[in-house]
Amino acid sequence: MIERIIKEIREILEDESIELDKNTPLIGDDSPLDSMNIVNLCIRLEEISEEQGFNFDWTGETMSKSKSMFKSIENLANEFSTQKSK
Repeated sequence: MIERIIKEIREILEDESIELDKNTPLIGDDSPLDSMNIVNLCIRLEEISEEQGFNFDWTGETMSKSKSMFKSIENLANEFSTQKSK
């Protein structure tokens, strides 16, 4: 899922050359994404989850920096996988 998220971010940013890895933060000053990009990424993940037969929930306290699934690409991939397995 990490590679899929990286692919989606590159498409959103329209930049295939951007350096991204599992530790890239998705929120905060070091994030390549602005708030609209994060929303777009989450909508794409909702669509992917629907194709895979479950609903991806990115709302609620997930936007909190201290506990956020958006702390890194890896955190987001892990949360996606956790929700998929429920």
